[in-house]
Amino acid sequence: MMENDDFRNFRSETSATQLKRRERPLLADTVCCKFVRGSRKLLYKTDYRSDTFEKFDFLKKTFPLAVPTTTFRDNPRGVPECKKAGILHKLFPLMPPTRHAFWSNLFTNTDSNDLCENFK
Repeated sequence: MMENDDFRNFRSETSATQLKRRERPLLADTVCCKFVRGSRKLLYKTDYRSDTFEKFDFLKKTFPLAVPTTTFRDNPRGVPECKKAGILHKLFPLMPPTRHAFWSNLFTNTDSNDLCENFK
């Protein structure tokens, strides 16, 4: 059974400028990716037959390459109460009964950011 203190709190160190570029790699197009210790770049392929990796630097320039110190989570991340209420109101009737317990017991937290907002 996973507990809250099995997870760490990492800050996002991605560069918003780099992620807005048109030529950034998309997960749907990526067939292989590779990370090299000490490098700031994501190495990826979009074709299985390719012999070389493309490079993409998606980190902030201030990101330290050393292992960042992080803290362990002391409570669940949760979702905003309004988001949970919307899911329960709109989608709960459409869900199979096996999913009801998860969504009914989902932890709420007014301070948690909506993770879907970053990708619109």
